[in-house]
Amino acid sequence: MDNGPLKGGAFGNPLIEHRLEDAFKFSPPAGQTYDWLFCDLVEEPHHVMRNIVAPWLSGGWCRHFVINLKFGHVDALALLREIRAADSPYMQHAAGLRIRHLYHDREEFTVVGETKS
Repeated sequence: MDNGPLKGGAFGNPLIEHRLEDAFKFSPPAGQTYDWLFCDLVEEPHHVMRNIVAPWLSGGWCRHFVINLKFGHVDALALLREIRAADSPYMQHAAGLRIRHLYHDREEFTVVGETKS
């Protein structure tokens, strides 16, 4: 889901379904599982974790995920502790979790993993 147009190799790719919807209101049809969740919202990270990450991972709506969490207006170290906390959706529902602070993404963490089967 993205309210903006697709660009580059994604545009017109028959394997990509572009949905112009609100990411916070979307939920897959019952029994539907997607291969990937890519989430790069310019949004407060706790809102993303509560309203995107938690339902997608706990519901098993995706097999793999790449999620960018913007920390420009929150304490980055506290956010890292929350991601790694035992009660976080990542720790409860994900395996192979990797958190990276990439060079060109100065104020965001990229979180990658797969859902537990």
